[in-house]
Amino acid sequence: MKSNKILVLGYGVASNAYLSLLENNNQNTIVLGSPLDKKKITRAKTNFKNFSNNISFSKKTKFYFHNEHNKLNFNKINYIIIGTNSKGIKWVCDIIKKTNIHTKFLILTKGLMFYQKKIITISEYLKKITGRKNFVMSAGPCLANELLNKKFTQTIFSSKNILNAEKFKKILCTKYYIPEINNDLIGSEICSAIKNIYAIIIGSSLSSNKKKNLTNFNTSSYLFNQSLKEMSIITKKFGGNHSSVFGIAGVGDLYVSILGGRNSKLGSYLGENLNYKNILKNKMKNTTVEGADLVISHGKLLIKKIGRKNLPLLNSLCNSLLSNKKLNLSINS
Repeated sequence: MKSNKILVLGYGVASNAYLSLLENNNQNTIVLGSPLDKKKITRAKTNFKNFSNNISFSKKTKFYFHNEHNKLNFNKINYIIIGTNSKGIKWVCDIIKKTNIHTKFLILTKGLMFYQKKIITISEYLKKITGRKNFVMSAGPCLANELLNKKFTQTIFSSKNILNAEKFKKILCTKYYIPEINNDLIGSEICSAIKNIYAIIIGSSLSSNKKKNLTNFNTSSYLFNQSLKEMSIITKKFGGNHSSVFGIAGVGDLYVSILGGRNSKLGSYLGENLNYKNILKNKMKNTTVEGADLVISHGKLLIKKIGRKNLPLLNSLCNSLLSNKKLNLSINS
């Protein structure tokens, strides 16, 4: 079976946003749904429309269920866009092992992984498990619905090999989507993951008392500044560049996450002195909050690796979520 050159793994919101760019650029594309995407792929096969947006796909985009991977000729696929969440990375590894060594990979997935009791980035994990090395990270502010509606968006493509990032830019760049390029792969990945944590923390100060017309803007400004300090410490510890924290991957993405999203929303409820489990049960039922999941799975180890005194905000949030107690942020000069 003749295969297209571009493969998108996973059919979630982020995948759809980038798929719209490929459609805009008239690229031949295959979408291979993850094991959790069966209903979405069924709809796409039936009506060739985005599962949540009224966007039609051309016949140049082919859809496959996860168990139809044997129909694909992986040797002819040059580019793969990884759009699953972090829970799907092990499935992604199985797919990557089928590709040739020259295939290039663009990572949309945000998060950190465990490997031999250590915290590593997703690209490092994929490299260790699959033996591949041509990884590019897409980081920065990129709300999927805005991109689907062709709102101007700028992200950053980070790779240790700049040429790989340039090639992905060439197939994805449009008049309304123009990624920058740098070589700080580790820094971009760390920022993309931990900005969700700090969006929760800053969000906790944004709940207001409307009856008394009270706000917490002074506090949120302090938390924003302290969050950037902690993000910089964490990024540097993992070998990333300080400049990434204060660029699109760091402060740019954090800004968007604070303005709206699940992480900031959770923070606002924590700021109302609600505990984490109560929020998930009543206010945010059946909602995945990436920052909270990351704190629960990696928070203690991050603090142990870097030091409690260096990460007072992360330590406070970690104590709150793990013990299911009210959030009491450590605010010191």
